[in-house]
Amino acid sequence: METFGNSTEMLAQEKLSAASYISIGVYMIVLTLTAILGNCLVLFVYWKRSLYKRPVNWFILNISVADLCVALFAHPLSASASFNRSWNLDGVGCQMYGFFCYIFACNNIMTYAAISYFRYQIVCENNYVARIQRGRILSVLISIWMFSLFWTVSPLVGWNGYELEPYRLTCSIRWYGHVDSDRAYICLVLLCVYVFPLSVMIFSYIQIARHARRLSCTYPSSNEGGNKAKFLYNLERGATKAR
Repeated sequence: METFGNSTEMLAQEKLSAASYISIGVYMIVLTLTAILGNCLVLFVYWKRSLYKRPVNWFILNISVADLCVALFAHPLSASASFNRSWNLDGVGCQMYGFFCYIFACNNIMTYAAISYFRYQIVCENNYVARIQRGRILSVLISIWMFSLFWTVSPLVGWNGYELEPYRLTCSIRWYGHVDSDRAYICLVLLCVYVFPLSVMIFSYIQIARHARRLSCTYPSSNEGGNKAKFLYNLERGATKAR
């Protein structure tokens, strides 16, 4: 059996039932159509409504474009492989699929982390104008893409690699590598691409919740406190409002 990469033979030979392959294929088609429709609507609203063209909404635009690219170029390949019960393309196609899915996924999770941190700064530090300047937003987005490129290009140049996953329907990084460099890459990816942004999001939203609780305790029955809490809530929501 042909494989791309260095997975074990046991993993390469795993199979599903015929009904499972069909179910996955149908699910991927529904997911593709839903993602294309939803993200096209987001882009349409952004283009039509000047209210949403503030720099801070570039984060939402960034996520929407990345999701749309996955829906257009990756999900159809997964659906086709599901109905075919095996990957349809060669090794280069597998590497390109893995690269594009991986870079858009990295981009998205880091963008969500950036959104949460900007919300924390806006709400808790109460300096809205200074936090959403065009240059600052742009520099964060560029940093996110550079960060994502580093981790996704590395497997293309020899640090880890892209290969078929066990059921041969999609391609991803080499999770089951046995050499030290593969293990080091996986550990660093889990730390930098998953644990780090997740920690930022948890920290940011915990701080926002604590700030809101402090306001409610400081002004338990005051209109001033209620108005301030409402103002901060609207400000925080406005930081990433997309619709």
